[in-house]
Amino acid sequence: VWLVRADGAAAPRRGRTGGAGADDSVRPPVAAAESALTVVDTAPPRPLFASLSVEAPPEAQVSLDGRAVSKGEWSSDSLSPGRHVIRGLLPSLEGCPTAQDVRTIQLDSGESERLSLRLAPCGELQFDMRPAVRARYTLTATRGQVQRAGAIPLTEPLVLPQGVYRLVVQASLCQEYRDDSVRVTAAGTGPMRPVRFTLYCD
Repeated sequence: VWLVRADGAAAPRRGRTGGAGADDSVRPPVAAAESALTVVDTAPPRPLFASLSVEAPPEAQVSLDGRAVSKGEWSSDSLSPGRHVIRGLLPSLEGCPTAQDVRTIQLDSGESERLSLRLAPCGELQFDMRPAVRARYTLTATRGQVQRAGAIPLTEPLVLPQGVYRLVVQASLCQEYRDDSVRVTAAGTGPMRPVRFTLYCD
């Protein structure tokens, strides 16, 4: 298509955008993008806390990081991640080696742990031996690793975790004495009865 100017000269007619004979110099710029794309994270949110369950005897005092939290079993699902100290304490005789259990645990976000505190009350044990000679004794727990050894006569009663023990007594010129059923009961559950036995000596 040609247009005739006033001076009679022909000039090309600028076509519409996209049409035949269109002049690219007058086409509107193309947008860089129709719209901005938004990336959506569909993964579940990462847990902020950790969970912990503690098993302990009903009479045990349980503390977390120095703060008392319960008597007996305890659990929480809102612990901050990191290092925690759990302590269980039973009322028992002074010097009882199993009245306290202290554990240190490291927890991560979203982690769940179960902890069983090993606690047992103690009782006292005394010997009533005839004849009254100097001897040596050995006590071994029939369940567990508790072992005690020393001289007879005792200067004071033995403090031991409740349970059943194997007793072996040896003395010079005497037959060895054995008893596989020496029982120690927790203090406060009844009177202490000494273990009575006789050594046969030359």
